[in-house]
Order: sequence, then structure tokens, then C-alpha cells
Amino acid sequence: YGYLNNKITKAIEVDPEKSKVVKKAFEIFAKEKVSFTDIVNLLYRGDITKRNGQKVNITRVHTMLTNQFYIGIMSYNHEYFEGKHEQFISRKLFNTVKKKLEHKGVSKFKAHDFAFSGLMRCGECGACITAETHTKHYKHGGIQTFKYYRCTKKLKPCSQPYLEETKLKDQLIGFVSSATLPHAWRKNWLNWLERDRVLDQQSAQESLIKLKFDIQTLDGKLNLLLDSYLDGTIDSQTYKDKKNQLFTEKQNLESKIAKTKSGGSSWLEPMTEFVHCALQAQKVARPDTPSEDLRIFAKNIGSNYFLKDKQLTGELKKPFASLRAWAGARAISQKSGRNFFEVRCYNEVRTYFQQNF
Repeated sequence: YGYLNNKITKAIEVDPEKSKVVKKAFEIFAKEKVSFTDIVNLLYRGDITKRNGQKVNITRVHTMLTNQFYIGIMSYNHEYFEGKHEQFISRKLFNTVKKKLEHKGVSKFKAHDFAFSGLMRCGECGACITAETHTKHYKHGGIQTFKYYRCTKKLKPCSQPYLEETKLKDQLIGFVSSATLPHAWRKNWLNWLERDRVLDQQSAQESLIKLKFDIQTLDGKLNLLLDSYLDGTIDSQTYKDKKNQLFTEKQNLESKIAKTKSGGSSWLEPMTEFVHCALQAQKVARPDTPSEDLRIFAKNIGSNYFLKDKQLTGELKKPFASLRAWAGARAISQKSGRNFFEVRCYNEVRTYFQQNF
């Protein structure tokens, strides 16, 4: 999937549209808790189907996610060759998916027809929530199928009733909407992110200059120390002790340089992803959003979902929880035209990413 055979040039070319769908499938599988069926539905919405237009099966999904063709390796007669075709899946992404498949095991990715299966547990007894369908036959010959979610009641007796999928979806939409970044804040947050990116790069550059200067200073001390030893000013033991001390200091500085080069702005990328995700919540929290997409998004922003008395509860992950916590202040800020609360919220979220990434 994601490639085309050019009949004229006999070359394998990247499909400009379907390759994006395949790449998204790899990225979602790598980062989020999704089943093979979720990927099947994603491919179907991206017009990747069987020849008869039906959804591909989960076996094909597993084959796609493990196909080394995507990283430039071709197999012929059980022998591997380096392909010449263009690649749109990085080795890093491919290996991440591979490790996840090995860790989870194929058996855990079971097919199901219920979008919110496995998302929550019973709030009364802690058992899993299962789903089932009920078909209603009308006198005039019509048929209507309803989907329900209920506690499996396998741990102990439980009094919890069932809940229709449509009502569960409405509640999940409300939960996702609480993690929304106000559109009015979009411009400021993106501008502040860019400002922080520039400042972080400047700070890293200044740190590198200072660290390199400190290393030059240590090199000078080591040379003077060697001269003193060769001149007989200091004895052998003193030379060795002092040299080891300076050498250790130099190694520490070199480690700091390496860390600064590789770790500069390391928190900015995940925070940028968070901001775009929080902005996307506005589009996801709609009735016309496919249930599978809503489920994937909900798992991305929250955890510990429970269903009790037909009410869904969950815990937003830290940065999204900060957005919800400032909801009241957000309204005040919008009415008064002040951005005090907006700044406080941004600083709180930024601190979280700086401390955790």
C-alpha cells in the first residue's frame, strides 16, 4: 500500500495520496493504543481497500506494518536486496512499530466492531466493559440495530445498567471538548512557542560557547601542569593526581556539550504537538466525527476511563488537565480582554514539558 507501479517506466513510485494514509497508520500505531481494526478503518477511510471495495483484513494490516519494503529492503527467494525505490517511512518509525508488535504480541490485537471497546472499565466493580448489539424488528418489515455497552460482571455481582453507544459517544465528545485550546489563544501560543524556540537556541549557543571556552582553559592548565612536571617543579604523584582531576573536569564539560547539542529544545517538539492536538480537539469534538477517531483521540489525551450510572468519567493527562483547570479563568479572560490567565496557563504547560522532556 502507498506505492504505484509505473507501467511506462517500469518503476515503483510513491502514491502521493495513499502514502500519506499509510504513514499516518504507522504513526498512530507507534504512538497510541490502537487495535488492528482501528488501522483497518483508517485505511478504509483513506480509500485503501480490497479490489472489491471492502475493508482489508487485519492480517493484511500486520503484513503492512512488518513489510521491510517500506524501509528500502526487498526480498527475493529468501534473500534480501537493497531497493532503489523512494521511501516515505523512516527506519526509526518502522522499528518503533516493530518493537511495539513484538512487545504486545499479535494475539492481543483482536478484531472488534465496537469503537469504544477496551476504552473503559466499570466504575462500580472494576470489571471490563463489553459491547453487544441488539436488533429490533418492526411490523412494517424494517430492522434497526443498536449497540450497547455494559459491565461484564465477571469480578463480582454488579448493578450497573447498559448504556447506548450514541449516548456514550455524546459524553466522550464532551470530555474531549474540555481539553480544547481556545481558538482565540492559538495565535499567541504559537507565537510564544516560536519565541521560546529562538530563546532556547540562543541559550544553547551561549552555553556551548562558554563550555568550549572552559575546555580551552582546562587544556591550558593541563599543558602548564605537564611543563611543571617536565621542569621538575612538581613530583610524579602530584602531577598524576592533578592531571586526573583536570581530566575528569574536561570529560564532564564534554558530556555537557554533547548533551546541549543533542538535547537543545528537546521539550519544544512535544509541546508543539500538544498545542496542535489541543487545537484539533475542537474539530474532533463533533457528532459527525467517526467513532474510531474519537476513541483514538480520547486515549491520546486521557486515561482511567470508567463507566458508572451511565456516566463516563476519565482523567485528562497533565497538560490537557491544565487547560480544563483554567476553563473558568478562560471565560473571565475573554470577557475582560486580559491575557493574564492565558499566560499563566501557557507557563504551567511549558514548565511541565521542560521538566518531563
